[in-house]
Amino acid sequence: MKKLVLITTVLMFIPILIFAQEDTLQKSKTYKTWIKLVDGSEIKLKWGSEINGILYQINDSSLSISKLLKFTDHTRGFAEPINIDYTCIEVIEIRSGEKIRKGIAIGATTGFILGGSFGFLASGFAHEPYEGERIAAVLGIGAFVGTCGALIGGLVGSAKIIIPINGNMAKFNNNKSRLKKYSYVH
Repeated sequence: MKKLVLITTVLMFIPILIFAQEDTLQKSKTYKTWIKLVDGSEIKLKWGSEINGILYQINDSSLSISKLLKFTDHTRGFAEPINIDYTCIEVIEIRSGEKIRKGIAIGATTGFILGGSFGFLASGFAHEPYEGERIAAVLGIGAFVGTCGALIGGLVGSAKIIIPINGNMAKFNNNKSRLKKYSYVH
């Protein structure tokens, strides 16, 4: 009897022990970043007119860009980020990688529901439809409007946040807190 109570007690605590091993580290969101460089800057000669990657860190008078675009590359260690002084920055463009996927999902779902509702109502007004005709109308119109909604959602989600710096320290400082929201290291 004592063994049964002991085994039952141990089995009751196994789920608690399993959840204790869960990783509590939160992953930072990564934002794709495009930095257009000022004409005549030394860094432009080395990297070209635009540097893209992940906004890694915001410093006092510069920012760092990592050329690695996958989160797993950052957690394993990575190459040294590129440090860009504010005097070399013309424009910073930022976009979340999740934004496009969310836009497509929301657009497709909304379009399918609206199109299916319209198909359901429209099929009933023409004549008394058979059940198969009504289902075909709901699915057909819902799929068409859902596809259109996914395209529109993808376009809306692909919009970038544009921050003009123009090599100006005041503009860089005014946008520093905004940029820190999008950086990997806060």
